[in-house]
Amino acid sequence: MEESVVTNDLDEAQSRQVALELQAPVSRRPVAQPLLTPSVRDYGFQPRDPAETARHTASQLLNTYVIGPAARTLEELAQRAALRERFLTLQVTSLSEYRERLRVQSQRGSVPPMRTYPVVFQPGEDSTEYDSRFELWVEKSRRLSFMEAL
Repeated sequence: MEESVVTNDLDEAQSRQVALELQAPVSRRPVAQPLLTPSVRDYGFQPRDPAETARHTASQLLNTYVIGPAARTLEELAQRAALRERFLTLQVTSLSEYRERLRVQSQRGSVPPMRTYPVVFQPGEDSTEYDSRFELWVEKSRRLSFMEAL
């Protein structure tokens, strides 16, 4: 019956190789390594401490990120004015109108689109008071010398 059995030389070679690997000392066996190790030797750099990165980011001025470079040419000034007009247009909405809008939206009703950011005034508050508080906040938080820098 042995003569009718077909053997594959590759199967026998693989089984010998597996047997040798199982007999090998533990230190020579391949072991799964973690993908990320803090070893400077392996990667050639030391990753930054997340707490230090957050502290550094929080201490930077936001002028570059929020405002961008100063507009120097007439074309840049026109572009900035167009963007300001498009995105910073004041839309005065009373508190009751805004609540009604939210109520209709929550009931899946149709409401006219708002292309600007709504500014809701408290009863007795007017736009000049809001504008002055906003300008004060911008100058203080962004450390701007004047409002036109925005």
